[in-house]
Amino acid sequence: MTAEPLTLTRPATPRTRMFNKRPPTPEEQTAAEKQREAAAAAAFVRSIVTALTEVEYGVRTLQSIERWLDPEVRSSVVSALRMRRALRSEQQVDYIRGIGRPRLSSPAPNVIEAAVSIALRPRTKACALRLEKNRDRWIVREYLTA
Repeated sequence: MTAEPLTLTRPATPRTRMFNKRPPTPEEQTAAEKQREAAAAAAFVRSIVTALTEVEYGVRTLQSIERWLDPEVRSSVVSALRMRRALRSEQQVDYIRGIGRPRLSSPAPNVIEAAVSIALRPRTKACALRLEKNRDRWIVREYLTA
């Protein structure tokens, strides 16, 4: 039995592809920036909706997300919490099974409106948000849930 020599080979790639790559045009660059910003906004919407739902069901404190909320939104969340606690005899925890893909629209520069569905254990809820960018941070200006 003779052993064959071990030969390592690399896949042949044309070197011309690596060096002839042109820089992106300004239109392509702005489109890529818009796409990155939309992806970041969608990720923020998913996380803030998860956090607001956890606050609503008593899993998370409101103080942990307070800096991303407008004072009016904060007061409406607090009043909803008080009403929920008054109506419930015992605190039930609804587990979040999943957050749907956010549907985003931008009616004005630095403004995003989003709609998201939240799958809870007994039912599915819908949320609508209006976000405004303030000093490189998204702030929730309006929050509706049903």
